[in-house]
Amino acid sequence: MDRFPFGRFYARPHLMQVLLTYGLSVIFADLMRWGFGADTLSPALPELMRGVVFVAGLPFPVYRLVIIAVGVVLAIALWWLLDRTLWGAAIRACVVDRGIVETLGIDTRRLFTIGMALAAGLGGLGGALGAGMLSAYPGLDEEVLLLALLVVVIGGLGSFRGTVVAALLLGFATTFSRMWLPEFANFLTLGIMAALLVWRPTGLIARETRQL
Repeated sequence: MDRFPFGRFYARPHLMQVLLTYGLSVIFADLMRWGFGADTLSPALPELMRGVVFVAGLPFPVYRLVIIAVGVVLAIALWWLLDRTLWGAAIRACVVDRGIVETLGIDTRRLFTIGMALAAGLGGLGGALGAGMLSAYPGLDEEVLLLALLVVVIGGLGSFRGTVVAALLLGFATTFSRMWLPEFANFLTLGIMAALLVWRPTGLIARETRQL
């Protein structure tokens, strides 16, 4: 898929890439339903992730704490990879001006392939970790994809820090709205996100343009 069709869309506007990937996700989701059925699946948690622990006198499920810890570790690792390595600098440069990077003798096609593989791996890891909490059911893919698009757009296209901040804001908004006003949870969450876009249409944190 990286060779075709993604490879033909890397140089095109972001909107075309989003439409392509969204359309493919709908097709693959229907193929999964056709091949494996539409039953809700709830995988059993490993023994080490069951139970609760008390933090400041409050009970917290071990499984959720593990997910939080893995998320923090992955965020730090991605920040280091993109911000503190030559490979990350090359990736950021490709996003800004792919032609200039190619004049330096760097194989940008391979960079994009590695980036695609990394993104796919993280997506699979996220799905495996979250399945024990959310279960796997028809339509979950669309919900997660919508939230992911909101996070990227609100955080600011090309901004890693913005994506992290937007993800935290969206997570807190969703959790507290479901706790206090469950019947209006989706409306409040999308309303907050819309307000943020009106306030900062280019994203919470603009793309880092510092010298590479």
